[in-house]
Amino acid sequence: PTARRVAAMPPAPSDPHESLLRRRYAPLLLLLLVPLLLLAPFSGLAKDREVRMREASDSLPDRQVLLLGASDEELAPAVRRLRGLGFKLGLGSGRDADGTASWIHTLRYLEDERGPHFPTVCSDGGGPGWWHPVALEPGQCPGTSNDAGWDACASRVCEDVLARQYACELLPTERPKAIRKRALPHACRPRFNRTLLQVVHPLRSTTLAVRAHCPGGRADASPAHVPRLSLLRSLLPSVPWHQYPSCGAQFAAYWLEHVTSVRAFVDDYYAGEDAEACDLAELAGFVGESLDVGPGEIAPPAHWRAADRQCEALAAKGKGGGELFSDPQAPGAAARAAHEGTGLLPDGTPSPAGGAKGLTYEDILRIGGPQAHDLVEELRDMAMELGYDEGEDFADLALDDALGMGEETDRGLGA
Repeated sequence: PTARRVAAMPPAPSDPHESLLRRRYAPLLLLLLVPLLLLAPFSGLAKDREVRMREASDSLPDRQVLLLGASDEELAPAVRRLRGLGFKLGLGSGRDADGTASWIHTLRYLEDERGPHFPTVCSDGGGPGWWHPVALEPGQCPGTSNDAGWDACASRVCEDVLARQYACELLPTERPKAIRKRALPHACRPRFNRTLLQVVHPLRSTTLAVRAHCPGGRADASPAHVPRLSLLRSLLPSVPWHQYPSCGAQFAAYWLEHVTSVRAFVDDYYAGEDAEACDLAELAGFVGESLDVGPGEIAPPAHWRAADRQCEALAAKGKGGGELFSDPQAPGAAARAAHEGTGLLPDGTPSPAGGAKGLTYEDILRIGGPQAHDLVEELRDMAMELGYDEGEDFADLALDDALGMGEETDRGLGA
C-alpha cells in the first residue's frame, strides 16, 4: 500500500504593516518587561516575608498571664497585690495589657461530655451570674465593660463566643463531642503566655461562695434560683447536681470539679493562702530569671523591670511583697475581725455560713444530702493532694480577712 503523504502548509504571507508595528514598539515593550522581570523575585520575597511576619505575629501571646480560680472573689487579692507592684492585670476582664484573673475563663479547659447548654447560659440572666461575653473576648460589644450587665449585644454574641471558648485549649480529640463540630482549632483569644491556677482550701472557697451567692448567705439554702449555680449547672451538666440539695453543697461540688478539670492542663498552680506577691509575680514570668533576654530578643516592659527591682529589695529585707490573703485593705476586714469567733456578722445577726470562721466538713455532711459523705472524702483527698495539711484544724480557718473579698469586683479595684 502506498503511504499517505501530508502536504506541508505553505507559510502565511507576511503583512508589511504588522512588521512595521513590531519594529516600532518592540523597544517599548522591552523597556516595560525588563523591570517586571527584575522585580519579580523581590516581589515573591516580600510576599513571603509578609506571610512569615504574620505567622510570627500569630504565634505570639496577646497577654502574659491568665490566673484561674473558683471565683473572682478569691482572685481579687492576687490582682490587688500584683497591681501594687505595678502590673496591669484585670479582674474578669481581658483588656488589660499584662494579663487577666478570671473564673469564667475556666471553661477553656472544661471536658463535660454532655456539653454545655448554651441557650440557658446565654438567656436573660447572664449578668446576675456575673459574667459578660466581653470578659472572654474583649473585642466583642465595643464600648461595653464586663461589669456593664446583660444587654442586647451580650445576647447576640453570647453563643458564638461560648462556642469558640468552651474547651478551646484542649486538643480536638479531647473536646466534648457535643461541641466538637462547632469548635475551631486554636480558637482561644486572647492568648496567654502562662496560665496559672490559684487553689484555695475547699472549706474556705465554699464559705466565700456561700456568703457571696447563696440566699441570705445560708449554706443550707435552696440552690434552685441562685444565678451563679444556674450558670455552673448549664456549663457542667454532667455533675450530679441533684444529689446535693443545698447551695453550700453544690458550691463544694463545683470546687472539686473546677480543680479536677483545670489542674492537669495549666502551667502551674499555687495555694492562695501561702503565696506572696513577688512569688506569684515570678511564677507568672513578670520578674526573676524570665526577664533575662538574649541578643535580638524583645526586652520586657519597663514596669516589669521596676517590679523586679522592688521584689529584689523586698527579698533583701526578708519580705515577699505581702501574702495574698492578709491584705488589710480588703473592704470590711476590720469590722469582721472585731467579730472573729463570735458567730455573728458585723450587723449582729447570726452567721449562717458556719460562724465567723467558716464552714467545716461537718457542715458539708449535714447539708450535703445522701452523697455528702463521698463528697467530703473527695474534698479531703483533693485538699491533701494539693498540699494542705489535714492535721490542721480547718474548722478554725480565720476568714475575717477574706470575707471582704465577696465585695471585690473590678469596680472596687479601680478598673
